[in-house]
Amino acid sequence: MANESQFHSRLDEGPADEYVENLRKPEFELLKEHFFDPLFTLNRAHVIMLEENDLLDSETAAEIMDVFDRIEAEGVDDSISGADHSDIHFYVEEYLIEELGGEKGGILQTGRSRTDVYDAAGRIVLRERLLSMIDNLVTLRAAVLNLAAESTETVMTGYTHSQPAQPITLSHYLLSFDNVLGRDFERLKRAYDLTNDCPLGSAVMGGTGFDIDRDRLAELSGYEGLCFNTYDATASMDFVPESASAAAILMTNISRVSRDLIEWGTTEFDVIEISDGFASVSSMMPQKKNPYTLEKLRTEASDTIGAANSSLVHLKAAPYGDVSEVAKYAPVPLVQESDEIERMLRLLAGVIDTLEVDEEALRQSAAENFCTMTEVADTLVRAEDLSFRQAHEIVGTMVRGALEADRTADELTLANLNQAARSVVGAETSLTADEFQQAIDPMVNVERRDIPGGTAPSRNEEELEARREHLEAHEAWVSGAYETLDDAEAMRRDRADELIEEYL
Repeated sequence: MANESQFHSRLDEGPADEYVENLRKPEFELLKEHFFDPLFTLNRAHVIMLEENDLLDSETAAEIMDVFDRIEAEGVDDSISGADHSDIHFYVEEYLIEELGGEKGGILQTGRSRTDVYDAAGRIVLRERLLSMIDNLVTLRAAVLNLAAESTETVMTGYTHSQPAQPITLSHYLLSFDNVLGRDFERLKRAYDLTNDCPLGSAVMGGTGFDIDRDRLAELSGYEGLCFNTYDATASMDFVPESASAAAILMTNISRVSRDLIEWGTTEFDVIEISDGFASVSSMMPQKKNPYTLEKLRTEASDTIGAANSSLVHLKAAPYGDVSEVAKYAPVPLVQESDEIERMLRLLAGVIDTLEVDEEALRQSAAENFCTMTEVADTLVRAEDLSFRQAHEIVGTMVRGALEADRTADELTLANLNQAARSVVGAETSLTADEFQQAIDPMVNVERRDIPGGTAPSRNEEELEARREHLEAHEAWVSGAYETLDDAEAMRRDRADELIEEYL
């Protein structure tokens, strides 16, 4: 391997043992794990651009491409570490110089810096993770909508302040969750779009005096456009906390729904059953079936919030320019967390796909727990010459009496309502017994909420159709994003193969 001193001629002595052991070695492993493959994306793009712009002759370009293939195929041997090389980028360049000599192997760095290369590599790593997260989010949305389609007439209690509020349908709840996930998609997509701007050609901050083609570098590397200002390209990195924040919001939303599912599966609620395939058991208590998967989702939300905070803290104290916190470390917390996020998205999709819903238990709970009382008050306003506040007082008085008598909502009668009306307004209502029973029927309650976006089954069906179209658009975007990256990879590979075949 080439002598490392040629990369450190500014220094009078080699690195201290403490520096090697405590910084160079762990950093080399970090960069090898996350940046090795992206470096070859960028290196091939750079060589093709140099050759096309007559900054590199075709034969040398072919020789460099051939060495790239060998390095990539071999990987980095486990015996090689930061004790041997200060940087994975330098490792590749040293390999080239060893194979081709300084005149040919040393030309790779023409018109660029390690700074814009690492910034570009970091963006490649992050965009791949973001795209994979988005892809798994689409799968989760499909599972949510499938269950929503099966639940348009599954009446349940909607809660506010963790207390029974109004009847809704399970479909309405799930469609609400899909609206949230749709916005999570848009947040991650925005983060992807910001990440997918190309910093190549910015060098350290001021660009390069060589006649390079930045647009071609972006195209060959799979970027949608340029990070235009060369200072901004290497100094800002605000796309990192934006990406991490989008991921944290996603996992926070998932954590809240996971909390509901855990509660609904308790013995006290007992309205859903998590599949045995997604549960765990107690080591001591033989009766236990634990919702461990849903608990893990909440844990991951905490870890992702930590990654978002970390990305902000990396940048907060850094000067507005190229420093290690910006160039190498800011994206790392989210990159390291992203695999876990993707697993959690797949996990929740599996839980929802296999979830057992006790529709009768949900309906019965809604019938008993007084969540239908708003409709009773609404019915009084429609049928009587009463304000809503008067109707509210009458129904509240009736509920208080029922609770004192230890009666459930479905045990109430018109007589109970009239008794309360006499005490509040001095007269009975004109409602019939059938009209009263309609008002306390949970299904009638949801059917009467027949407004755009309401909980009526017909509105659930209407919204489902719109949400499926929304999901299809998101699926199409994901396919297009993958296709763009695949096309760029094919472009690089084809040109590398052409050069090798023609000149070697």
